[in-house]
Amino acid sequence: MKKALSFLLMLALLVSLFAGMGVLADDEPAAALEIYTQAGESEAVLAKAYTAEELAALAETAEGYAYPYFKGDAKNATVATELVTLSALLADAGVDFAEGDSLSFLCDDGPYSKGDFSYENIAARGLDAEGNPVPTGIAISWNNGNLDEATVAEIAAGAYNSGRLRFVSGATEAELEAKNAAGNRMPSGIIAITVVIPVKPVLTVSTQAGKGADVVTAKVYYAEDLAALAETAEGYAYPYFKGDAKNATVATELVTLSALLADAGVDFGEKDSLSFVCDDGPYKKGDFSYANVAARGYDAEGNPVPTGIAISWNNGNLDEASVADIAAGAYNSGKLRFVSGATEAELEAKNAAGNRMPSGVLEIIVVTAPKVRVTNQGLKVNGEDKSGDIYNISGKNYFKLRDMAMLLNGTPAQFSVSFDEENSVVYVTTGEAYESVGGELAAGEDRSETCVPSRWTLQVNGEAVDIAAYNMGGNNYFQLRQLGEFLGFGVDYDEATRTMLVTAGE
Repeated sequence: MKKALSFLLMLALLVSLFAGMGVLADDEPAAALEIYTQAGESEAVLAKAYTAEELAALAETAEGYAYPYFKGDAKNATVATELVTLSALLADAGVDFAEGDSLSFLCDDGPYSKGDFSYENIAARGLDAEGNPVPTGIAISWNNGNLDEATVAEIAAGAYNSGRLRFVSGATEAELEAKNAAGNRMPSGIIAITVVIPVKPVLTVSTQAGKGADVVTAKVYYAEDLAALAETAEGYAYPYFKGDAKNATVATELVTLSALLADAGVDFGEKDSLSFVCDDGPYKKGDFSYANVAARGYDAEGNPVPTGIAISWNNGNLDEASVADIAAGAYNSGKLRFVSGATEAELEAKNAAGNRMPSGVLEIIVVTAPKVRVTNQGLKVNGEDKSGDIYNISGKNYFKLRDMAMLLNGTPAQFSVSFDEENSVVYVTTGEAYESVGGELAAGEDRSETCVPSRWTLQVNGEAVDIAAYNMGGNNYFQLRQLGEFLGFGVDYDEATRTMLVTAGE
């Protein structure tokens, strides 16, 4: 299949090239080199064509850049005295060449099939036969020679512009040491270069059996997959208020959450929640519990709107423009946005803050309800038997911060605890004594049935940490081993006695 596609690409490029030459005016120079881009196995698209004069204008001259290749014990080199660096050429053509991409070459004798022209392989190269840096590029004037019989300067003296462009790329340190740079990275007679960009997935749907567990991919979606699931609308408006300003994200093309998860074969139940990974990292704001997501569904006028992933959308101020006006500017930027309506209470209070609408979504994770029970394991702190309000969630033990602070108070691992109720943040400062508020270490009744992922975040010494946390009965519980990692105390487990072992210095 790939050979057939390569052959078809070659034909397309040759037809394009020679057809173009056939209609050239007498005073219009022919293209010496064409730069193409190709997304996956789609048709290559011409980015820019260069005449010999245009290439010469981009070129730099050198006393002789030597690109080594070995044949047995013979140390040879292609020596370039006039070349266009690859970076300068692609920048001029307006083409990016990045991780995951690769180059393909069409030469005057057909497609070039030898060598590894991935970005990663090319980026690793850059040394001449003496270990000096040389740029990757297109040699215009060049010559080949044997470095055991002639110097670089002597080979360079014979360099000339034959009209046959040559791709040149240095060797790696390992190749120089092993003398195995075979020269197969230097195709000659190049007439077209194509930057092949792999088609990348735009969205992944995953599951996680409780916060802190491994994330398992359920299904990967490409742009066309999402488009096939999408519905179009005149404009679904998802409100958010900033002060007195009534704003909205207006979606004209979206995949509803129910359709997406059904297609991925993932359930979203009453005790589950969603989390998101965006192009700038994990999304930390908002309450994406099933109960909260299910309670939403109204636009700014109180009309129902579905929860989902907006593909084409636009933001606007509803005090200055109508939904239709905002919708008219909607477009597919490639940044997916999770959209969820407001509740009736939010509309009435005008406090829908828009933090349920992360943008640049790359992955949606359905965090399923964990297995929860009051722990049946013992606890020792610095060798002394202790007890507390401890739960085992999906095989890991979770503590209230105040309980752990009380247990460690007076040790080198002591810490203070404070809360920001408005922003749902717990602050911990290590080294500070903890002030008891009463009720610490009291086991209380079993609240396993109320367990949901916590929307609170934890900051240690002013820095946010990524820690597994659940809320039960209005209290937050944090994973013991992660607390030890972030707060500086040891955690171990005695399998024989089924006992958690916490150590905090002398």
